[in-house]
Amino acid sequence: MSGLSRAFLFALAAACLAPEAAGQLSAGGNYSLDLSVQDSGGGNAVAGGNWSARGSFGQTLLPSSGPDLLQGSAYALRRGFYNPPRFSLQNSGAYTAQDPTGAISLLFSPFSVAASGFDVLFRSDPAQNPLSVDPAKIANANSVLLANQGPVAQPLAGSIWEVKLMDENGVYDAPLLSPSVLSIRYPDAAGDGIADGTSPPVRVKTLSLWTLDEALGIWVKVPDSGVDPAQKRVAAPVNHLSVYTLIGGADSSVGEVSAFPVPFRPNGPKSGTGPGRTGTESAGITFANLPSEGRIDIYNLVGQRVRKLDIPANLSPARLVWDVKNESGHAVASGVYIWRVVSGVNSKTGRLMVIR
Repeated sequence: MSGLSRAFLFALAAACLAPEAAGQLSAGGNYSLDLSVQDSGGGNAVAGGNWSARGSFGQTLLPSSGPDLLQGSAYALRRGFYNPPRFSLQNSGAYTAQDPTGAISLLFSPFSVAASGFDVLFRSDPAQNPLSVDPAKIANANSVLLANQGPVAQPLAGSIWEVKLMDENGVYDAPLLSPSVLSIRYPDAAGDGIADGTSPPVRVKTLSLWTLDEALGIWVKVPDSGVDPAQKRVAAPVNHLSVYTLIGGADSSVGEVSAFPVPFRPNGPKSGTGPGRTGTESAGITFANLPSEGRIDIYNLVGQRVRKLDIPANLSPARLVWDVKNESGHAVASGVYIWRVVSGVNSKTGRLMVIR
């Protein structure tokens, strides 16, 4: 195990007594250790013998703390008692394993693993340093996705993870007995809804969890992915452990599109820009929260289209200004106008009022 770069070790087991441990990497469930060490909770001195506790805990292989130190919660075990440690999963509680940085986590559902003892390994660079996957399949999957969906639909940098169970026989590839929830963090330091470092920009609300189909060498979207903007994470239930990543795409949602100012009265007593103002000729009318592709059609009340605005691909920020002129470049007359935004199969309409 010590040679696994960024591979993190987690294990749980069942049962018993004594001090409660607040788990850094896991929560819920009972466990016991047999023939390990006894530690009263404060010093470096440990003694051989039997040790047991109630609660749950995580263990992380931390090279920065020294290659021979396994550390978990309020105590540490020097390698040599077990190498690697083996525990027996016996109880029915749900529990979570995550890497020390919190970039990825896996919430096991009760009775989801048939093996009696196992380790969970997270590898952050499987394309270069895999656990068991063929890196050529990752490269092929990226190429296929680029050819089919374009540059916006590519794995986020640093989001490709290989997740595996291992037991005493090596990689444990059996499917999970019940779905467990895998969660990967995405970067959005500014909180602007755009994934950091993406070009073209990827809107975080389009992110989904994808898994590598190792037989076909392609990325496949995991059903029921959800984005949590508060935690900046994408999560989905999974039935097997493999290679996972975050991939975005074109945003065709139109439900939040709006236009302002309404009314547009550039020469009125409240003309100007900002809240409560009725606009200026130079600022025009702004359409906000637009999809990443599509168009805006503007009609008069007799159904004649007076202007068509194409939404530039991967527009960021997601807004576009209409200069309140028709296709011939002339200012439109005072009146009520209907706008319609279309993206893919989605569309939305609204009203504008122009008072000159």
